Amino acid sequence: MEIVYGHNGQKVSLEDLRWFFAKSKVSISLAVTEYSSFLDSLKEESFLSEEESLELQADTKSVHRIVYDCLCCIEEKHLLLQNFFWHLLQKPMRKKYPDLKPIYKEYKEGKYRKSALVTADDIDKDLIIFTQDKVKICLAVTDLFPFVHGLQDLTILSEIESLKLQADRRPVSRVIYECLSLIEKKDMKLSIVFEYIFQECYLKLYPGLQEILQEPGEEQVELFTGWKNCSEYMQNLFQVTKTGICQAINERFPFLYGLHDIGLLSRIELLTLQADKRPTKEVLYKALCLIEQKNDTEALCAYVFCEFYIKLFPPLKVILQRLNEAIMLDKSLPSAGSIAPHGHIKKSKDRTADNSKPLSQNGPAPKRALHKLPSVTGLPEKRPLAAGPSEIKTVIKIYKCDYGHCRRAFSNLSKFKAHKSKHKDKGKDPIWQPVSRP
Repeated sequence: MEIVYGHNGQKVSLEDLRWFFAKSKVSISLAVTEYSSFLDSLKEESFLSEEESLELQADTKSVHRIVYDCLCCIEEKHLLLQNFFWHLLQKPMRKKYPDLKPIYKEYKEGKYRKSALVTADDIDKDLIIFTQDKVKICLAVTDLFPFVHGLQDLTILSEIESLKLQADRRPVSRVIYECLSLIEKKDMKLSIVFEYIFQECYLKLYPGLQEILQEPGEEQVELFTGWKNCSEYMQNLFQVTKTGICQAINERFPFLYGLHDIGLLSRIELLTLQADKRPTKEVLYKALCLIEQKNDTEALCAYVFCEFYIKLFPPLKVILQRLNEAIMLDKSLPSAGSIAPHGHIKKSKDRTADNSKPLSQNGPAPKRALHKLPSVTGLPEKRPLAAGPSEIKTVIKIYKCDYGHCRRAFSNLSKFKAHKSKHKDKGKDPIWQPVSRP
């Protein structure tokens, strides 16, 4: 193993110093804000030839891309990297390019390579976190450069994989998701990937990554547990909720892919839904029905109403408030007297304090439901279950006429009684049944 000298004469293996250079290429290219004087200084120190310097300055790419290409050119040469870092991280350069300071700090402290031991439990935990955050990361990263290029520098991606991703003409978020899926299939330490993705330069370049770091860690969702034990009224309410979810999201990517990542949809089901030519709302509704048939309603609600999707699709917040209101009111089927006109739900008079507790007391939360739901304190004021004109319109028609071929349904009791009187002379009273589908 070849030994070289790092900061203040530290003995470092050449392999580790090369790894540190590869790891720092993206950070350096984002820290340098103008390339002309930067290239001239490298030329004076013989890191670049005059021809290479002129060729780079004639490039029409962005400043960061030109600096990155310059570093790639230096990497291909058999130069003393300690001399390069000494030139790059001296005080005048740090003063001119302040974002070089984090790199200087790591170099000074000898953090050339992270060699912490990783246990099997850590690997499993990292995989769970990585699976959950794939969708969030792919939406936060808005450019292929330098994200994909840095992964190639660290050999996380091969050169062929990197070139294929760069040639992909799909939206950036879709390509980044494909990139993360490739990494997920590799037998490697995801802690290195996390360290790369959430480094300081990327947190500044992509603010969405900062929001992911600020989110709470793994937590069991409690609000929707025990849904299968709810009354028929609550089951009918969820049927209406499914329609509202499809209207609120109305995008196949990344929603369906996220459901596959957490195990709610199989690979075949995902591909089948993606190949479906029907309108997006119908495809999403079919996906929700598939999950409901598997009795994974709790995990589905935990995923759909996580803080990330509520921020991405604000109408989901309205739907969540209606669900919280209905869950807190009662778990039994409401009588005709408890349904007020225009879809208002009245609070029962004999209600006790224990009835307002969340349904988590019916059983433990599912293992896959790892997203946190916003809690609602206290009973909300009475309001229609249908949202306003600018929100998702979901009206619960709980009174259904079953006379002959009549299939009309009403949310207003008085209108239902008026309709009922029209059938009296025909010898058969209409039968009230709750609606099974929206």
